[in-house]
Amino acid sequence: MKFRILSDEEVKKLYDLTFLNYKKQGEEFLVQNGVSKDLSSYDKVLNSVGKIFETCAIYGMDIEDNKNSYDGFDIDSVKGDILSVLKSDNHVEAVQKYEQELPIKAHRYKELLDKTINNGLNKKQAFNPEYPEILKDKDKVFLEVQDIYPINDYITSFCNDLNEFTTPYGKEFSLKEVKGNPRISFNGAEIKPIHAFSQNLKFIESLNINKLDYKDDQLFSVLKKGNYNNFKALIRTRKEQAKAGEVFKNEELCRAYDKSELLFYHMGKKFNDNLVPNVMMTFKKTCDDLKSYYKDINKKLEYSSGMSGFSHENDTPVNIVMVSKDPYDIATSSAYNAPEWTCFHPLGLRSTGVNNHYVLEDDIAKGSVVYRGFHKNNMNKVVFRAIGSQYKNPFDGKKIYDFSLPIGKRGLEVDDTMKQINKQMLNDKDAEGLFELQNTTYIAMFATETPVIKSFDEDKQMLFKDFNKALGVNVDIIKDNNDTFEAVQSFQISKKDKINVDIIFPKNLEVAEDFEISGNSKIQNLSSNKMKVGGSMYISDCKSLKTLPKSLKVGGSVYLENLENLTSLPDKVESNSYIRIDNCPNLKYIPETIKDEQIKGIDKDKIKEFKENWSKKNFSLMVLNKKQDNFSK
Repeated sequence: MKFRILSDEEVKKLYDLTFLNYKKQGEEFLVQNGVSKDLSSYDKVLNSVGKIFETCAIYGMDIEDNKNSYDGFDIDSVKGDILSVLKSDNHVEAVQKYEQELPIKAHRYKELLDKTINNGLNKKQAFNPEYPEILKDKDKVFLEVQDIYPINDYITSFCNDLNEFTTPYGKEFSLKEVKGNPRISFNGAEIKPIHAFSQNLKFIESLNINKLDYKDDQLFSVLKKGNYNNFKALIRTRKEQAKAGEVFKNEELCRAYDKSELLFYHMGKKFNDNLVPNVMMTFKKTCDDLKSYYKDINKKLEYSSGMSGFSHENDTPVNIVMVSKDPYDIATSSAYNAPEWTCFHPLGLRSTGVNNHYVLEDDIAKGSVVYRGFHKNNMNKVVFRAIGSQYKNPFDGKKIYDFSLPIGKRGLEVDDTMKQINKQMLNDKDAEGLFELQNTTYIAMFATETPVIKSFDEDKQMLFKDFNKALGVNVDIIKDNNDTFEAVQSFQISKKDKINVDIIFPKNLEVAEDFEISGNSKIQNLSSNKMKVGGSMYISDCKSLKTLPKSLKVGGSVYLENLENLTSLPDKVESNSYIRIDNCPNLKYIPETIKDEQIKGIDKDKIKEFKENWSKKNFSLMVLNKKQDNFSK
């Protein structure tokens, strides 16, 4: 996706083109109501009526009778008013006067708007915010969105996403262009994306997911690990068993994977992304995500290749985006009890007496920007809008922007557009690391997304409390009998966060919901004494992690995966579900207090061996301690 800053002349031409559309509507209106084109004053009347139609569009008003019943709004019939003034003796002057007065009547919140702007500008003097380069000398810029659907980028991203999953097995997906058309190259074959995605979508939509056997541990374990060779061995066995009269478990799903390796890997990757203890919930969420993805990507592929357009204006891609620091644009960026695309309504629910327009004052003061998306042929209809809040890296001072949930049109296309605008046009170049929110914004009751950490790779250690402070999370201190715990609602660091820092955990930790750490190569130890987790516990791909707490109490399941330096489970483990252990090659000790049936991923002989190791180790420690006691005496 690329962007070009439009010149003032180009912007004016777009608005002139938009006005011509309203002028055409005005012409149809005059013809329908018997106004002759032969009148010497016709052009002046037509121009004013076009302006009136434009005002109605901007302020979300209806031309027809009795459609504008807003509080404090005394225009019952724009149509009736126009026809009335056209019948007067000085109809040209009368219609021009009505054209000039209509915006004043329509903008019924001007007093509140002016107050918001003035208060925001007064606060701004204290903050003195810095703006990105493109807004240094201008209050606003209009960007033309080019290459709206960069299909090659989409396919490359798709391949890279799968390669994270398949590379360990020597499999790789890549983009290949054939006569200018994108193909997915895999195993020496060239896959047509539209055809492959359509086939996958057709299968998922036809699959009765409620009839699957979710106790089929073999299949779902293979899917989770992503080893297609293991799957081929599994389906060969099942085919032979079926010939012998045995039931073919999940036959429809197995045969689909057998037919499409691409489907297997894509579904396996999403299955891992959505992983929760309940297999059925994980698989259903996986199918829902894939259906949405295939529908969206195929629509874009077909649009870019010229195979199809969009049947409805709402589906048409936005091709003009305004980015503005203008106080007026920021102050008019909320919508309540009003058409989604209009921008002249105060922030606050009038029905409940809530009025939060002061938040917009902070946006004006603290360096926020507003985004508005348009179609080229109608620059007065705002397709979407959002506030961009500024974040700052406390170490190097670099700034980035992130946007609130858009009002109006939403979806991947809108999100991608704003993300790329931020990356290419607003953010400091190569900005990465730790980012702190400069001002918290709530627009239309939706909080801004908070990119507190984009990526963070530091050699220094961070205290658990300081790390959470950087995340904007409060750490509470609670007491349980004689123990003092640091407590948080949840703690999650996933691979996609790219957070690689050694965190010093407190002696005792309590997490009310889930605890997750994945893809961190520097954390060596968790809490040394006690740890309580209300939800499930996920730890994976932490190659330096050596020890777990002495006592671990988990409300859900425990997942330990790819922990190459972990040698022992805690002395005491309480879990309301099971403990899943995968690829922990140096694990040697499991306490006898854990029931065998609670442990998944290790065969019974190994469990027995590890428990015996545990007993021997404890016996040796007991003997050693006794010798030390005797020596001290």
